[in-house]
Amino acid sequence: MIEDIRIVLHYRPGPDSWSASSSSAWSNLSHIGTHAFLEGTHQSYEMTYTGPISPAEGVTNLVNDLRFTGNVRVGNNTPSIYIDRYVTVDGVELAFRRKVGTNIYTPLNTNTPPNMPNTPTVPGGRRSSSASEDFEPLGENAALG
Repeated sequence: MIEDIRIVLHYRPGPDSWSASSSSAWSNLSHIGTHAFLEGTHQSYEMTYTGPISPAEGVTNLVNDLRFTGNVRVGNNTPSIYIDRYVTVDGVELAFRRKVGTNIYTPLNTNTPPNMPNTPTVPGGRRSSSASEDFEPLGENAALG
């Protein structure tokens, strides 16, 4: 059974507000506090998956129609964004973090494998690596996965 699917977005700087596009499969973003990263304190927002789940062998794809916009002043600095993903499979929570613009993969609990395998069904053919490995920049669309 697949359940409790949620994403936490950590932004620095964080937007003053969000505007959600209509989404049939994800909740609106909810501010849940802050989180400290090397770059400084990030604003954290959570959304939950509310769409259909059709389990499949190997990879289960979800409706990926989420879109949010927000205004923020970044000056001459590049925004720092981390994305945490959580899912419970057969009663076991799996969770990992990626920093946008890199392919660094960090498990967030002991249930999650230390290095996820390549998944050819993911757009852009993203590769996962542990936080201790070197990383390479990815294309803009690939960085969100």
